[in-house]
Amino acid sequence: MSEQISINIAGVCVLRDTFGLHKNDGGYKIKKYSSSFAPLYIKDEPYDMDYEKYLNVTVGIQPNFTRRNVFMDITKKSMGWVLDEKSDYILVDVGLLRTDYIQLYNGQLYYGGYKSIFETLDKEGMIPKISGIKPFDFMPDEELRNRLQEYFSKILEVYPVDKIILVEVKNVFEKVNLDNYLMSNFQDSTTVKAKNQNIWLDKCFKYSKEILKGCHIIYFPENVLGDENHHLKPAPMHYTQEYYDYALQAIDIICREKLSSDEEMYRLENLRNSYSEKYKMLREQMIMSSPQMQNWIKKKNNGHRYAKNAMNFCFEVMMDTLDKKSIFLPFVLSLRGKNIAVLASSCKAGDIF
Repeated sequence: MSEQISINIAGVCVLRDTFGLHKNDGGYKIKKYSSSFAPLYIKDEPYDMDYEKYLNVTVGIQPNFTRRNVFMDITKKSMGWVLDEKSDYILVDVGLLRTDYIQLYNGQLYYGGYKSIFETLDKEGMIPKISGIKPFDFMPDEELRNRLQEYFSKILEVYPVDKIILVEVKNVFEKVNLDNYLMSNFQDSTTVKAKNQNIWLDKCFKYSKEILKGCHIIYFPENVLGDENHHLKPAPMHYTQEYYDYALQAIDIICREKLSSDEEMYRLENLRNSYSEKYKMLREQMIMSSPQMQNWIKKKNNGHRYAKNAMNFCFEVMMDTLDKKSIFLPFVLSLRGKNIAVLASSCKAGDIF
């Protein structure tokens, strides 16, 4: 049996779940995984803190994994810890850059996903006072690019570009419950911020591709859905199992097949297209099988000798739900392409997508 390919990970939980949601981590050896840190500030001055005291003060606030990550962010050890034990490949993304920053009175910024830990440390006098929250997208383009360059240069000191896998991650705006065939939108406030985050992530990803020119890239498929029953919780970056199957297959192509650059890009694009289509079909199946649609069909068919075709059903559903934020609208528009301009002009701004 061939030796296991080893992987280090620096990024959001999407990367770790790509392995963890498959038996035996998909056949790979995950050496180290670092998350919940601020990649753009890894070269800032570290803050000295006793680890044992930190653990005692923060016990019970968050899981041990999260507490460790926050400590390493404060002490600027996040990437040094990952890079100390080199693996065959390293997976990275820019997903951590969608999170607001905790700002202290000494001017330093930290990953803001776990404010409760910082509030406890503030209360115990272990850090300078918290001065506020800095929005994730406050940084001018030139500074963003320079700080991304600093971040990736740290990785490039250890890994050549052909051992780096850059994974594109995005927020999604709809989630499904496969137990009862219900599809729904995330809350309005969540969706508004998620869309703004995606704009920022697109820019960060673009700069990352330029800086890491020659690395392997796994692009995000179209039509991906969130999972209402995700093992962590429903969130715009917690997807259904299909995404993790896609990402693992993409990693297999990169790590196991040893293809030429052109062949690899061709295979990865075909794989992405196939999962984009798979998600489109899942959306259609969810909508047509949903209790709402089935009840509506029965209601509309009552007294009719022949059922109308599914396309016309969807069209009429849309016309019935124009004043609602209906999950059916994107699906209907994809089927009734000729009517997009007319229908879009009749819909409220929040109704489509």
